[in-house]
Amino acid sequence: MLKTLKTLAITACMAFAPVVAQAEPMTVGFVYPTPTGDVGWAKQLDMGREALIKEFGDKITTRVVDNVPEGPDASRVINQLISDGAKFIMLGSFGYFNDGLRLARQFPDVAFIHASGFKQSKNFGTFTARNYEGFYLAGMAGGAVTKSNTIGIVAAFAVPEVVAEVNAIALAVNKVNPDA
Repeated sequence: MLKTLKTLAITACMAFAPVVAQAEPMTVGFVYPTPTGDVGWAKQLDMGREALIKEFGDKITTRVVDNVPEGPDASRVINQLISDGAKFIMLGSFGYFNDGLRLARQFPDVAFIHASGFKQSKNFGTFTARNYEGFYLAGMAGGAVTKSNTIGIVAAFAVPEVVAEVNAIALAVNKVNPDA
């Protein structure tokens, strides 16, 4: 996942090569739902940010705002990053989706990339980890050990990423145990 996130971040910023080539560094903002810490989603995203710094050096500056709750605080933080000159913003939580898409329309000269979103526009792209692969393996294990041939899944909101995970479990269970 780390390699994918690093590649995605570098590729996304490459679209702004003419901006980066200017004397003034481009500001890239990062909004995370949790502290970066030592592990977890925000840490992995921040490792992508570190890869950008390594790749572009003094041609970019980055600004991280972490532990941002979804909702009005996210909108305020994103607006502040734009006011501070950010030309590229990485949104690290599904809950930033609606605000990010709305602000992308409001600020067409700012590029956004959003984790786990499912709508895109000219300046608003999305990415996701391939979590469904691990869920497929979990489904295989569950299908192999069930004694009742009943599998239960507790999932979050029915967004494409979660639906893919649930489908992966169901397909895998059926593959190893058609009676379940």
